[in-house]
Amino acid sequence: MTDHVVVISGWRPSARKVWAARTIRDHVGLDLAGAKRMVDVALAGGLVHLEVQTAAKAKELADKLQELDFDASVE
Repeated sequence: MTDHVVVISGWRPSARKVWAARTIRDHVGLDLAGAKRMVDVALAGGLVHLEVQTAAKAKELADKLQELDFDASVE
């Protein structure tokens, strides 16, 4: 279990959905379909909690998702 969680709480119309799914896949270890489901939940207005192994990786994931126009933070 990990204490490093990235939360996606929203997105902007310019959000790059495909790249977000790929980024989640690379950082969390989900398959592409699972990562796409997480993006779909966020796009539908749900909160997405992603567990990441280290604090540094959590910050990196949140930063990359923000660059892709998703509202993401480390909790």
